[in-house]
Amino acid sequence: MAQSWVNITLDTSPPTVIIHAPTIIIEKNYEYITIEANENLDIRQEVYIVDSLNKRHDYTFALEPDKKTLFGNVSFQDYPNGMATLFVIVYDEVWNKSMLYRKSINVGNVDTENFENVKLNLEIFQKEYEVLLNEKIADITVTLN
Repeated sequence: MAQSWVNITLDTSPPTVIIHAPTIIIEKNYEYITIEANENLDIRQEVYIVDSLNKRHDYTFALEPDKKTLFGNVSFQDYPNGMATLFVIVYDEVWNKSMLYRKSINVGNVDTENFENVKLNLEIFQKEYEVLLNEKIADITVTLN
């Protein structure tokens, strides 16, 4: 009698994501936000923004046909001026849950004549992620605790 073997692989790795959203919103209108994952996603998601008055705004983003990108158009018209924080948790196709990702957004609180008053809120949760800055307005000092 011939023997047969079957190898089964169990995926227990959570997805990782990159959030593409503005860090500064001067005009309070609709902003296009995308969330890119390293693997195929399920439609299950937790996407919400907590504004500067601690009010939570929940959103459901659409899943692109590539199954790795979520996108949404978010209106900031009713947001108070100040720092808002975007929070994201996604699930892959086998329901592995990602860690909680966040991005700070300065809403309507920027003097466009004086960019020296703009502060960068940068949080690094795991040392293996690379931090990319697209434009330089002023020198940045990063202090690690």
